[in-house]
Amino acid sequence: MYNLENMVDSPTRITHSSATQIDVMITNSKCAIQTSNYDLGYSDHFAQVTNVIVNKPVIDSKIIKKRQFSDIEIKEFLYHIQTESWDQVLLLDDVNESFNAFMIIFTYYFNIMFPLKNCHLRNNTKNKWITKGLIISKNKLRILNGLKRSNQISNEFRLYISNYQLMYKHLAKEAKKMYNEAFILSSNNKTKGIWQVINKETGNFPHKNL
Repeated sequence: MYNLENMVDSPTRITHSSATQIDVMITNSKCAIQTSNYDLGYSDHFAQVTNVIVNKPVIDSKIIKKRQFSDIEIKEFLYHIQTESWDQVLLLDDVNESFNAFMIIFTYYFNIMFPLKNCHLRNNTKNKWITKGLIISKNKLRILNGLKRSNQISNEFRLYISNYQLMYKHLAKEAKKMYNEAFILSSNNKTKGIWQVINKETGNFPHKNL
């Protein structure tokens, strides 16, 4: 009815004895073009992600001028500085003229080896509360969940996987809680800090005029 369509076309919960499609994503919009299932590691249900076409003008990211200093470029810059004769600097009697000559040579090599380049500023939307330990545990949990769907493991090992899953959920929850508390306590305006956390958790970000 009403041209509704389920975008999920593959199993969303797979165990060692069954594969069922019990999670759905229903829409009547023709903008949803593809849906994929992802194993996030901490649930026996897959997550569903749908790509949606939005007719919205693309806003170019901010571009800044920036120099890049790689180890190779630094070594080559030092080589040019060390092999330069510097006669134009050493033979001058006036200290100001000598300094100006030095800066001309130095700036010449500096601009050649470290030119200004256009760089795009990217918004850092990563969850800062996710630690390296959580990432390692999450990857391990994905492997364990894959084994859990097999009927070739023992009940004891299956119980170990379930306990590991509960432990990961608890650690992730505590890490997120500690980060939010530290963010609020370090804010100059505690009320504003609290609302920033609430808006981030609810996805209610204020719109900025462009």
